[in-house]
Amino acid sequence: MHMMITTAKTTTIKLSARAPIVVVLGHVDHGKTTLLDRIRSTSVAAGESGGITQHFGAYQVMIPHTETAQGGMITFLDTPGHEAFYRMRARGAAVADVAVLVVAADDGVKPQTLESLEAIRTSALPFVVALNKTDKPDANPERVKKELAEHDVLIEEWGGKVPIVAVSAKTGSGIPQLLEMILLVAEMEDLKGDISAPASGVVVESSLDSRRGNTATLVIRDGTLHGGECIVAGSAVVRVRIFEDDRGHPITSAHFSAPVRVAGFNILPPVGAIFRVCQSKEEAAEAAAHYNTEHATAQHPENTGENAEVLIVPIIIKADVAGSLEALVDMSKNLSGSAVTIQVLRAAVGNLNEDDAQLTAGKERVLVIGFRVIFEPKIEELFRRSGVRAQVFDVIYKAREWLKETVEAMLTPEISETTLGKVSVLKVFKQKTAEAIIGGRVLSGLAREGSVVVIERAGERVGEGAVKQLQQNKVPVREVSEGNEYGMLLRTATVMEEGDSLLIIERKTVARSLDA
Repeated sequence: MHMMITTAKTTTIKLSARAPIVVVLGHVDHGKTTLLDRIRSTSVAAGESGGITQHFGAYQVMIPHTETAQGGMITFLDTPGHEAFYRMRARGAAVADVAVLVVAADDGVKPQTLESLEAIRTSALPFVVALNKTDKPDANPERVKKELAEHDVLIEEWGGKVPIVAVSAKTGSGIPQLLEMILLVAEMEDLKGDISAPASGVVVESSLDSRRGNTATLVIRDGTLHGGECIVAGSAVVRVRIFEDDRGHPITSAHFSAPVRVAGFNILPPVGAIFRVCQSKEEAAEAAAHYNTEHATAQHPENTGENAEVLIVPIIIKADVAGSLEALVDMSKNLSGSAVTIQVLRAAVGNLNEDDAQLTAGKERVLVIGFRVIFEPKIEELFRRSGVRAQVFDVIYKAREWLKETVEAMLTPEISETTLGKVSVLKVFKQKTAEAIIGGRVLSGLAREGSVVVIERAGERVGEGAVKQLQQNKVPVREVSEGNEYGMLLRTATVMEEGDSLLIIERKTVARSLDA
């Protein structure tokens, strides 16, 4: 199924139906992971040796045609704790088309159910309620439906518009009906894409592969990605050479709704970053540089002195006993000051678990401290994949040292400026695109190789530059003092003129300390 769109320039764009991209959300322990595992295990192609052996971040399943449903492909986001979805939503990236809200029939609506519902509503996603654990003896579906109604989720059988499907992720009961309902909801959304367009989409997972370097799972939202093309994701750039589908098979191209893995990025792409194809590596590098500039401005606005922005660092603390926990909380709060606020998201006794991982979703700079506890299975890997720094200690002062050093590394360094001197420009010998060769006299102080210069013309600032080389009497020197003439190779994009003057400035970057 496709439609044709003709623009004013008579360019014809062919829009084709595309597979829905689905995110599964819900309260911890209500069976999200088990549900995804059940869907994946029953949908892996026959003969697939060992199925999928490593976590991919997203995968596609083919739903067969039946008497009641058309069938088709569905892409599932498979990120435990769904930190990818929350990060993408926080960064304005649209990735999912349909949501599945998992609610346990024996437990009902819980705080994280409501958080998930808020995320669904904020993202304006159509959704299906998967009523899980209906096989349990204490399951009470009618109570759950009533609780949902109390939170403005009115299901179809009660006269509302939200479909609900009873399932058991443990036994597989109801799974085919759930998949058919997802396809039906997606069909109502009339999802389409342009298969001939350059690919664009979202990074849903990234990791450092010991053999292949910086690797990312991408979900293509529109267009087709071809091997050999250059893509940019945030400030990360790669020419697509190591290119795989969600089964780990090498491929040469993939189109909209497909999850793919690409290796070889110059740096690790951030989860939630929007990626796009560029015409050349130069265009990709320029886009990455632009992202860096915008990101730096957003993270560190030009604001110094007493009004400088306070850095907020969220942390989670888990300890083996309450006494140690209290000491760690006090230690952490004592690091707060005029530059930093330590925000304790959770302080609890017990091991680091999936609930802790989910709490970090969509938040920046989260740090996790464990004291004489362990990571539950896969949780350490989950923290690493999502960029959360987590460490376990058995001595409190070592935990303090790690926290202090890690937070100090996040602080924007202070830049100090000292004016070393002022020089006049008597002659411009040569002007290039980014350099000028000039000569003149040191009016006061000194000129120094490597210094920053502020270029003034008629008393107004017209540009900046840096002293690349200095000469005095045609001999290379490090400094030229007051009253002496100089020759200078100046790195600047400003077109120099005779009569300009330069302020010679020494800039130093000073790391900030919490002790200060």
